[in-house]
Amino acid sequence: MDPDVLHVVEQPPRICYRDGAAWRHHTFDFYTVRRPDRRTLVAIKHSRRVERSGIRRVIKLISEQAGRGAADEIALMTERDFSPAERFNAELVHETRRSVAPEHDLHVRAVTADINGIVTVRDVVAISGLGGAGFRAVVRLLADRFFQLANPESRIDSDTRIRRL
Repeated sequence: MDPDVLHVVEQPPRICYRDGAAWRHHTFDFYTVRRPDRRTLVAIKHSRRVERSGIRRVIKLISEQAGRGAADEIALMTERDFSPAERFNAELVHETRRSVAPEHDLHVRAVTADINGIVTVRDVVAISGLGGAGFRAVVRLLADRFFQLANPESRIDSDTRIRRL
């Protein structure tokens, strides 16, 4: 939901690298394009598993061998890199995207076409008449950047203030 992220690819194609005499491969969790035109490969690990996984060494080898051809940077992220609200929102977005309903998303887009300024998620859900399905549509539309959180540090719930982009 970071407004600087323009494009995200989950599980981009694996990258081959040499580890001593052996060829290995690694699949990153995400490939992102950020403003201003910054390409990043992202590995996500739980902080307790970073050392045991050897991911830092893998990232170093890939970075040395692939150079800027694969990406401008390679990042390792753990749950510690996110605020509690960011983690909550990411999990909520992930769950709502598991059950897509394009007709609900289109309906919410249509009924909010004339909204200016800041409203609450509850307001949009009420206008949509979709109840819980409307809430899930708003969450997906926040993730798709149709809406934006008025306060980027807030958790998404019914009282969250949002605006149309």
